[in-house]
Amino acid sequence: MATEEMIDDDLDFDYGRNPSVVRRGAYFLIALVTVLLPVYLYVGVLDMQLDEAQITVLIGSMMGALLLSLAYHNIYFSKRVHVVADSSVPTKSSFKKNVDAYNAAVDAYESKCTVTAFCWSLFYNNLLYLSSVVVFGIYVLASKVPKEANFVLATIGASGFAFYNSRKAMQAIGEL
Repeated sequence: MATEEMIDDDLDFDYGRNPSVVRRGAYFLIALVTVLLPVYLYVGVLDMQLDEAQITVLIGSMMGALLLSLAYHNIYFSKRVHVVADSSVPTKSSFKKNVDAYNAAVDAYESKCTVTAFCWSLFYNNLLYLSSVVVFGIYVLASKVPKEANFVLATIGASGFAFYNSRKAMQAIGEL
């Protein structure tokens, strides 16, 4: 009976697949800061007037931040799967019945996996997003649409590209 309960508990635990509300909020705030960075590019290089485009910039930034925050978690989860697969959990036998040291080592291992995956997700998605915004906004769309629409299209296009790429990473580990 105890093994059936353990199996059910193990099946209920998602190993980080579904993030908490706090983690989703943190992803969104980080994504919002990242999405607002190109505003300086548009004001400085393309002479976009913020007083004329406040609502457009706000809506485009929110949509871009939402897509980028989803991409953050997808890359985080796929990288965490790779980190856990490439490393090994500390064994109890190496701690000679010292339960506290073993628990500390397991906590350190979990923390290392989480921090590695989180930092990689931020680095990878921010690099992909910011380089895509520059390419879309400066080279592809600059002469084709007005500056405000250029910002929205480049922001949503770049964050959509990051999200699409993160979905491919999830497919690579067999999650989709």
